[in-house]
Amino acid sequence: EQDAGYFALVRGTNSLQDASQWVALIPFPAEQDVDAWIQQVREAPELTMLGEPSQVTVAGVSGTLLDAGVLPNPENTGGSGIAPGTQVLPSVAQLLKNDSTWVTSTPEARVQFIVLDLGGQRMLLYLEAPAAEFESFRADAEAMLSTLQP
Repeated sequence: EQDAGYFALVRGTNSLQDASQWVALIPFPAEQDVDAWIQQVREAPELTMLGEPSQVTVAGVSGTLLDAGVLPNPENTGGSGIAPGTQVLPSVAQLLKNDSTWVTSTPEARVQFIVLDLGGQRMLLYLEAPAAEFESFRADAEAMLSTLQP
């Protein structure tokens, strides 16, 4: 996804036979106010927050975790590689290059946003999977992420 400026590892399948489970790394633009972005995510009408932001460590790097469920979007009938019922996430799209759009891969997905501080460069670690698969997906993602070096 070079044009949009992010790196992703994916697996699983959605209704279009595209990936349904995502681990993506997205750099924050230098001008992006990270605290304002976190507040925007917390207030996003397409999300239901599953608790308060918390501090986490991923591969030795400190970060802020936001855990959310994505509300259904029955008005989205799909098309152009977008599965029906999926939700646009403007808070993620604004971090991408080339006016890209970010859409969940399945309806009512569960997502985690982890804002990492890599010595002054902020990165978003984005995790997404269907809600029923999220816990096992998260465990696999954590095992993979634990092997990374800061």
